[in-house]
Amino acid sequence: MSNNTVSVEPQIDAYNGLDADVSELLEYVRLWATTRIEIYPEKVVEIFYQRYCEGKIRNRFTDAEYLANKDIVNTVMSLGMDVTKFWCLMLFMYDYISCLMKRGEFINDIIETQGLIKNIEQYDIDDFDFILYEGDKRIKVSDFGKQSILRMLQYGYENLYKNKGAVVYEEDLKGYANLDRSYMICQAVKEFKHMFDLLIDKSNIETPCTGSTVSLNRMLFISRIVCFYGWPKNKSKDSFWSSDNSIKGIYNTYRTKVMPDLIAPEYSIGIKP
Repeated sequence: MSNNTVSVEPQIDAYNGLDADVSELLEYVRLWATTRIEIYPEKVVEIFYQRYCEGKIRNRFTDAEYLANKDIVNTVMSLGMDVTKFWCLMLFMYDYISCLMKRGEFINDIIETQGLIKNIEQYDIDDFDFILYEGDKRIKVSDFGKQSILRMLQYGYENLYKNKGAVVYEEDLKGYANLDRSYMICQAVKEFKHMFDLLIDKSNIETPCTGSTVSLNRMLFISRIVCFYGWPKNKSKDSFWSSDNSIKGIYNTYRTKVMPDLIAPEYSIGIKP
């Protein structure tokens, strides 16, 4: 990490704790943690930097792409925020929210597997087909093959999911049934709105020049961030980038939905309501 350039790609050297320079660049991450985490907020900052150093953050975007994205970078500057510190915050939010929602995605896997096994077991082996394709070529599955696939599904459920302790949550399965990307987007809106309230000093906002693609509309800015993350479906990306209508619709729909308590296991923490 450097004050002169935005560079927070995973490092080769091992994690050796936070030095003063790195700690300064993580100022926005620390501000989020101290206002959203009740116990040991500094630990969250350390975990994030350690995950970064060890290459555990699975972002599909780079700091170079961030710097090249003038819509986002120029908006950060127009709002009076530090470009490098905001990159660190964006990377943290991506990782934290992804970890936060991972349990719900795992439970969705269990729901799908349970439902599939239950449906198949109602029928004789001759009454259903598995449809497999190799390219455009359809592959016929024999009765023996069907039985083998069913056994693998049953074995996978019993030995993969249950051995991971997922059965503990079986009474909560309905609460996770719809835990999709819309929840991730809604959570991003909540967290970035919170940070903008803390970071943006209205007296420091610069009015964009004529013809600029910078928008001081905070919801549109968040919409562009989640689009940069790659969370909206491909066919929706243009609408997320050009308008805040889509993200407002998601936020207004999902912010009032009751969700089970969420914990990011990698960070071993939850968040304040």
